[in-house]
Amino acid sequence: MSILTIIDEKINYNKNAIRGLEIETRKLKGQKKQAGKIGIEKWLGNIFESSSGLTPEFSSFSRDLKKHLKSIAGIDYELYFSRGHFYMSGFFRNKRNDKFAYFSSSDVRYSPDNWFNNILVREAKGEKDYTGGSNNFCKLPELRENIKRLTA
Repeated sequence: MSILTIIDEKINYNKNAIRGLEIETRKLKGQKKQAGKIGIEKWLGNIFESSSGLTPEFSSFSRDLKKHLKSIAGIDYELYFSRGHFYMSGFFRNKRNDKFAYFSSSDVRYSPDNWFNNILVREAKGEKDYTGGSNNFCKLPELRENIKRLTA
C-alpha cells in the first residue's frame, strides 16, 4: 500500500467524520432551540436519530404525541394508537355514532415536522380498516376538526 493511498484513506475518513459531526451539531442545535418549549411543539424541528430498532428519543416522542392525541380525542372520541417503526397511526372512534377515522404520519426521520404539518386522515369502517375512504391531509392543529367532519 503506497503512502498516497494511506493519505487518501485518512482524508476520506476525516471527511466522513466531519459530516457526522455536522449532522450531530445540527441535531443538538435543534434540540437546544426546542428545549424551552413544552408539549408536542417541543419536537418541532427535531432531527430524529435513525436506527434499526426503537430509540429512546422516538419512544419519548411517540408517548408525547399519544398524550396530545388523547387531548384531541377528549370525551367525544376513543383513541386507538399504534407506534410503528418511526411512524404512528391509529383510529378515532366517535362515541356517539360509532364512526371511525384513520390517521397516519410518515416516517419522522426523513421528513422533519411532516408529523405535524401533513397527517393523513380518512374515513374508516372500523379499527382494522387501513384502506378506508379518500385520503385527506391536515396539520396537527386541524386534526380534530377533520376527524369531526369525517365521523359526523
